[in-house]
Formats: sequence, C-alpha cells, structure tokens
Amino acid sequence: MKEEQRVDEKAPGDSDALTSMHERVLSMKNEGDLGGAFELARKGLDASTSELGSEHPDTVTWMCTVAEMLVIEGDLGAAHTLADQALTTCLSSLEPRHPATLATMETLALTLSAQKDFAGARAISDQVIEARRALLGPEHADTLTSMQHLAETLRKQGELEKARSLIDQILEARERWSGSEHPSTLATKYSKALTLQAAGDGSAAEALLREVLEARERLFGNRHPDMHATLAALAQFLRDKGETSEAKELEARLTRLRGPS
Repeated sequence: MKEEQRVDEKAPGDSDALTSMHERVLSMKNEGDLGGAFELARKGLDASTSELGSEHPDTVTWMCTVAEMLVIEGDLGAAHTLADQALTTCLSSLEPRHPATLATMETLALTLSAQKDFAGARAISDQVIEARRALLGPEHADTLTSMQHLAETLRKQGELEKARSLIDQILEARERWSGSEHPSTLATKYSKALTLQAAGDGSAAEALLREVLEARERLFGNRHPDMHATLAALAQFLRDKGETSEAKELEARLTRLRGPS
C-alpha cells in the first residue's frame, strides 16, 4: 500500500504545501498559539515570495497575515510598512475590488486604528465595507467582519452611538447565521460589552462580559488569549467600579493562567 505523502514532506515552495501551511497558521491563531502562528507565518511569507514572487495574490495574503500578527505583537511600525507594501503591490497588479486588494486594505485599516490614526482607518474601512456589500452582500461574514472593525474604530474615536448601532446590526446577523456561541459572535458580543462600558451602561457591559467569559472558557479552554482578554477586561471593569476584592481574584487567576513572563 502506498504511503500517504505528508504536507511536511513536500517541497517548501509547493503550492499545496503553502496552502496547507496558511491553514495551519490560521488554525494555530484561532487555538491561541500566537507565537507558533507568527513563526510559521514568517516562513510561509518567505516561501511564497521565493516560489510565487512578491506580486502574486497568495504572497500578498501572506503579507497581510504577517502584518496582522505584527499588530497583535505590538510592532505597529513594521505592520504598517508591510501592509503598505502589500497594498502598493495589489494596486499595481490587481483590480481595486479584487479580494486580495480588499483584504489588504482591511489589514492597513486595522494597523492605522492600532496606531490611533482613526480618521485614516475609518476612511479605508468605509471603502472596504462598500465594496464587500456590493460584491458579497450585506450579511456575508467578510462584510460583517469589516463592519465590526469600523465599529471598534468608532468606539475608539468616542462615537459611541454610531458604534453601538453598528454592533447591534452585526450581532443580530451573526446570531441569526452562526448562532450565539460562534467565535465571531462572541467577538462581537465582546466588542459590544466594551462599547456599552464606554457609554456608561455598566450593568449591561458587566453582564455581557461575564457571558462571553463563561462561553470562551467553556469553548476554548482557560489558556486561550481571547479568554484571557475577556478575563482582563472584566477584572479592570470591576476595579474601576470599586469592587476590588473580585478584581484582585480575577487578576491573580489571570497571572496564574498566563504563567511566567
């Protein structure tokens, strides 16, 4: 019987191997292995650039993935540089509404928002949302993700009513299409909780944070970064509220879960 060929045994630049590698990066990211995902994404970008060339859409996708990981790592300057490079490549070789172009624009918008260039991030997000609504429909998962990124930028800008209205639209659609405990739905609930907190609706924000924390811990485990982020947000909320005893308990728990620095 012929032995099945493993992905790891394929040539580094094999297109199937690169596709499998990118799927592994996304899986590792979703599972919370950010360090492993980042390392593998860098290798994937190098291999794609070598095999397919720097202007190939798949290489652009790798550039976006690495840029988004850089944002998570806090290396915003490098993320901006890479996102700019990717977008320049797209605009020179692809249509303005090509999926790779729109994905690259979104990556740049995320980077700008992290750099507190909210006006720049919002302008790009508006373009991406308009294009995705026209091409994919108003409730496609990619459209909803773009809308959520805009809502988060609006929250950071202090435009809380607009942010809350947009988040409510996204949440209604995601609960209807994906269910109340899909990871994307939980991400939207988390974003809504932060928006409610910023708007001064502490009771609703706390209830939603506790709901998301319970669901994320049950679904992802207690070592997932999203669970940690929710735990940290709830602890800070309680500390700001003056409930220092529970806040300290949650902070101590988070320290134990994260382990040694």
